[in-house]
Amino acid sequence: MSFISAAADVGLTMSHCGVKRMIQNKKLLGDSFYPAILTEETARQIEEERIRREKALGRDRRSHKMVEKAKVHTVFSMPRIPRKYDNPIRQAEFAYSLIKSEVSG
Repeated sequence: MSFISAAADVGLTMSHCGVKRMIQNKKLLGDSFYPAILTEETARQIEEERIRREKALGRDRRSHKMVEKAKVHTVFSMPRIPRKYDNPIRQAEFAYSLIKSEVSG
């Protein structure tokens, strides 16, 4: 039975993720404040079945090897710009005109 179907059987309208979060909430096992709603054995069986289905459907992200991410060079530096204009906009335009792209295509 799917999580959505199980929730519907008990009168709840929930998403798959909502039911999953609820089932994985350790408070369902009870503690000094909350009464137990699930036994540890039932919770373990639910989690084992969820993992089995996840793998069967190819959704087990933990089993995929991590792909090395491409290195993106984001370091930027430039020498001190000489003061050429009193007008800040003109000075900024001058400063930007000195920037050379080092990006290779």
